[in-house]
Amino acid sequence: MTLNNKIKNSLLTAHQNEELEAIEKWKKQLHENADELVAHLESSKITEQLRGYQTVDSAAAWDKVSSRIPELSVPDSAKVLRPKFINVIWKIAAVMILVVGAYIGFKQLDTTSTVFESQLVEVITMNDGSNITLDEGTKLVQLADRAYNLEGRAYFRVAKDPKHPFTVKTLHGQLTVLGTEFNIWTTDQSTHVAVTEGTVRFVWLDKEYILTRGDVLVSNSKGANITHIDKMGYDSWKDKSLKFKDDNLHFVLQNIAVFYKVDLVFSDESEFDSCKINSIFREETIDQVLKELNVLAGLDYDFDGQTITAKSFNCN
Repeated sequence: MTLNNKIKNSLLTAHQNEELEAIEKWKKQLHENADELVAHLESSKITEQLRGYQTVDSAAAWDKVSSRIPELSVPDSAKVLRPKFINVIWKIAAVMILVVGAYIGFKQLDTTSTVFESQLVEVITMNDGSNITLDEGTKLVQLADRAYNLEGRAYFRVAKDPKHPFTVKTLHGQLTVLGTEFNIWTTDQSTHVAVTEGTVRFVWLDKEYILTRGDVLVSNSKGANITHIDKMGYDSWKDKSLKFKDDNLHFVLQNIAVFYKVDLVFSDESEFDSCKINSIFREETIDQVLKELNVLAGLDYDFDGQTITAKSFNCN
């Protein structure tokens, strides 16, 4: 027998119409609050732990609350309600406390941060007008208005607002902008920032770096360094394709590293070369791409699954 039926049977036995009206009022309030909570939980994808509040064990709720309730002293003239009815009232009060507490807890969680987790490449528009393109498997947490934490890869087109800087935190540094476009790729080992428009301020290990169009910064546990590339192609992953026309090998390998989310090392520490690579890559694996570069540019390399080491090349 459900709790509702037990309450009704208990009341009907006592033939107390006033008691019945009172308990029905309690039930209505309980149902309205519980229904509101359930609807809110269904419309918001929160944790399973909080979702457990959709169903309330009234007996367990009463056990938790009853031990904290002082024994009531009721004068004889006021002893209209039977003890069982008083117990029912307290049980429903306990349930209401848990329901309201759960709802308040949810609201606090809901307003603390907003989490975006992308399964596909997708574009989201923020309240300030900024557009953010998230790569597959990327997690973006909105900490506050124009303040984010990033895990993965994203391209930011930031709406200008001089009074409210736009900040992005990563595992290896934090950047601040007023209005610009840039690409960020972050892993457990490093953070890559490539600026396509405007100016970015990056802070890491108590050092400040100012990046402008064409600057590429790589930071890790040891520090950060900046290189400059006149022709930017760091946002090609958004279209799931790599297109090169008369591009040198350094530029090609840098974009391949970003596209496939791997690190890149040049053994000779050079920055430029005279190679002219013309090719388009769409669905090839990174191994297939590197083998083609071996044919096109005589690239001698090692690849361990995480880092491309370019040892030598021959573009003649």
